Amino acid sequence: MADILERQEQLKAELKDKYLDYYQVNRIWLQQMNGHGYRIRDSWFILGIITALEPKSELRELLQYFLLVTKDCNSIIKALGLDFDPEIELKKRSQQVTHQETETDSQYLDRVREEIKT
Repeated sequence: MADILERQEQLKAELKDKYLDYYQVNRIWLQQMNGHGYRIRDSWFILGIITALEPKSELRELLQYFLLVTKDCNSIIKALGLDFDPEIELKKRSQQVTHQETETDSQYLDRVREEIKT
């Protein structure tokens, strides 16, 4: 049972990353659609994207289960952990990468300083 729950959390993280990657690559036209009255965060739209990005049967099985429980796409999106603003999440992702790079740079400098001392 723990394996199933762990795999579900892993799948949710993979879906989030793939959706954010998709959004980032297609950001310009998605924002243009949004400006013309289309809702890019519409639950059906997001479900369509993730099923195309994640063709594994595991996701299909999970979606079939969710649809047995509820027909409310917003609830399904929430259960999959995709109920977020992609712009905010991309900013967070960018800040994490910057922090990791900074951390790596400071570690490098510490190592160089240690080498200079010896």
